Amino acid sequence: MRKSVNKAAFIFVGIAVSIIFLWLAMRNIHLVDLWAALSRTDMPIVGLVCLIYGLFFLTKGIRWKYILSPIQDIAIRDLFPPLMIGIMVSDTLNVYLGEVVRTYYLSKQVHLRKSSILASIFLERTIDVLTILFLLATTLLFSQNAPDEIKTAGIVFGLMGCLSLLLIYLFVHWKSASEALFRRVIQWLPQNKQAYCLEQLQLVRAGFGSMQKPNLILTCGIISVVQWIFMGLANYFSILAVGVEVPISAAFLTMGFIAFGMVLPSSPGHIGIIQFCYVLALGSYGVSASDAFSAAIIFHITLYAVDLFLGLSSLRWIRKRNLEDLS
Repeated sequence: MRKSVNKAAFIFVGIAVSIIFLWLAMRNIHLVDLWAALSRTDMPIVGLVCLIYGLFFLTKGIRWKYILSPIQDIAIRDLFPPLMIGIMVSDTLNVYLGEVVRTYYLSKQVHLRKSSILASIFLERTIDVLTILFLLATTLLFSQNAPDEIKTAGIVFGLMGCLSLLLIYLFVHWKSASEALFRRVIQWLPQNKQAYCLEQLQLVRAGFGSMQKPNLILTCGIISVVQWIFMGLANYFSILAVGVEVPISAAFLTMGFIAFGMVLPSSPGHIGIIQFCYVLALGSYGVSASDAFSAAIIFHITLYAVDLFLGLSSLRWIRKRNLEDLS
């Protein structure tokens, strides 16, 4: 009973957050201006955005293959379908549910322990955060057309990335000290919650522990940079599709806002969060709210169209393969 109440409360909070951010994004927009911006949409550029999404997901799958390689060498054809099904669930329903679904399908496909898969996903998330921070710092600092406050933000993002790397190093190499500190931080939690947090800590450590080879770390880092450059380009061409020209740094700033904004609870599909991030990020470059919101609509629709197509196709492929194995 209590669990169902908590779930209902979480859903209610998510919907409320989405409504609030959607209102914040739309409060200075006239529907006539929004329709005028959308009517300028360049469909060939929208098609290019869809292609870039496909490349983003492909590089994400290739990187996951390398992350899992110390545990088991898995073909990309076995990794990609569970990945896309998980992403489809994450983007349309719930991020954490999507990771559970991805873990379930991959464990069924290759008979790998779920704890090992979860550890790789924790590592993947950490690499994503570091890559986004450094890409933001680089593009914002060296952008000639960016406002001064944006360049200051670039310095902050760079420092956050360096601090994160330092914390990861200490976490991996000072095991007993980091675990003791973590126990102190969570000591106010109930025993069952403490046990869960410690279990997640071990998963994260297992993920980092699997990547001891410098060549593997370098390879995953390079693939991550390429992957998130694709996402930055998807944002850039989404903006360009509605006839708005901005520096490339504006697209990467928008990407960073969205990546961290998705951590917030929201309704399925992150409605409101994405639109607000577009309006906030592009507003700092002098883009009107109606133009920014229209670009967010292009980004949002194309992203989820590609998600659904690849996710449903992957689900169909897995079911077909399972039926062939049974026969």
